Amino acid sequence: MVGVSVSYAIWACSRNFTIFVLARIIGGLCKGNVTISTAIVTDVTSTVNRGKGMALIGVAYSVGFIVGPVIGAIFSKQSESSSGTLYVLPAIFTLAVISADILFLLCFLKETLPQDKRAKSLTSEIKNAVQFINPVSLFKFDAVNLAEKSDLGEVKRISLVYFLYLFFFSGMEFTLTFLTHSVFKYSSMQQGKMFFVMGIIMAAVQGGYVRRIAPGGEKKLASQGMFALIPAMLLLGSASSTKLFYCGIILFAFGAATVVSALTTIISKYGDATQKGKIMGIFRSLGALARATGPFFSCASKIKYLVD
Repeated sequence: MVGVSVSYAIWACSRNFTIFVLARIIGGLCKGNVTISTAIVTDVTSTVNRGKGMALIGVAYSVGFIVGPVIGAIFSKQSESSSGTLYVLPAIFTLAVISADILFLLCFLKETLPQDKRAKSLTSEIKNAVQFINPVSLFKFDAVNLAEKSDLGEVKRISLVYFLYLFFFSGMEFTLTFLTHSVFKYSSMQQGKMFFVMGIIMAAVQGGYVRRIAPGGEKKLASQGMFALIPAMLLLGSASSTKLFYCGIILFAFGAATVVSALTTIISKYGDATQKGKIMGIFRSLGALARATGPFFSCASKIKYLVD
């Protein structure tokens, strides 16, 4: 969190695009908070109620998805009638929010993993850091030691499904704003309202449906979410009216609210207390890799389509 706050401080002080990109790189390198949150939930929940815990993380994410785009749209709206360094305001606002978050963590968050189950040496973990940044090692889970080889195979397969899902999902999510602008001429405020609706639906699904799924039903839940995304993407890509487009948004939000929570709950069941953190960390790292590469390939294909 301190690293993220530093990145926004650099953003606020940036006067050229290079410094801005540097700030985003620092922020990206330090954003392990969601991974840590899932590890904490794994520590404090049993196998029976872990799905509910993961759903709470999803609800928190959805609330952010509701509030964040609306705030961004407000800043964007102000920039249309202002000049100068208005781009600094979002960075300063975010820096203030993160600073409050750090203070809250220092005051109220205690270590959730018992002393006897923690890593014996931080130095040995740092030496193995290359296994956590090499994509090939990530997919092979080289840093993980599981007693059962079959479990390692299951972890790899689930993680591959997670990667492929987020690769295509994030590509669609990233280009959604371009789609609404080119087809419906949406302004930044209208796009903010669209994400607000998505956030409301996601929060309702996760709070009212996902957290009520019985243990063992996560695979079915993930399948439901993925199947919902098929008509969602067809509707979003071909919609000629706002009504059809929002039908796609509803299905898209349902998929977003279910798949990640379900797969995260499934993967959290593997490994003992000494391995769960590594498994969850690699799992989330593969998700981050998918979110980095998916939008790139989606935008590249869109540019090629426009050129052709």
